Amino acid sequence: MPAINNLIDELSEDVIARKIGALHDSTRAKYQLGRNTVHDFAEFTDVIADYYNYHFQCVYNCGPLSRFDAEGQVKGLVEQIYRQNQGDIINAFNDACDSVNGGIRVLLDRISDAMKYKHIEQYIESVFDRYVNPNDWAAKVEIIRQFIAHRGGDLGSSLRKEEPESYARDYKKLIRDYIDGLKRTSSTIRGL
Repeated sequence: MPAINNLIDELSEDVIARKIGALHDSTRAKYQLGRNTVHDFAEFTDVIADYYNYHFQCVYNCGPLSRFDAEGQVKGLVEQIYRQNQGDIINAFNDACDSVNGGIRVLLDRISDAMKYKHIEQYIESVFDRYVNPNDWAAKVEIIRQFIAHRGGDLGSSLRKEEPESYARDYKKLIRDYIDGLKRTSSTIRGL
């Protein structure tokens, strides 16, 4: 079946690294900071919103977001990043003030990685959407079954290999499992 071959090729670690990972990594590397700490919350917000806007423009080749949009989106992203360790934006601000945990530089690295992760997730979902016919249940189950057969080792131990139907109903869970597997095995994505 040629569709599965195309899907597997487009979702290879090398293709993802070349199309998405390298773009995010080079964008992050080009952004220069004057110093690694901030004085107050207003400066903190300015720095992270400026970086988010810069990164967004470079990666998506577009004009700037409004200040309101950049600020809102990056604050939500920072909350999400810190929530993984039972923290919040105040913890991020404190890290940026006293340079604990790498200061603002490491926070920008983490914002970049979160943006890269989301972009990879969107890319994988768009590839699946191109090759998985939502109206043909049998074909959908078959391509999911073949994907699991090809990439099952990258999907982790929680994968139900004998139940492709459960993923065919909603393959976003399969996509998240695949990204998590890539994070464990791929040097390109491991930092996420």
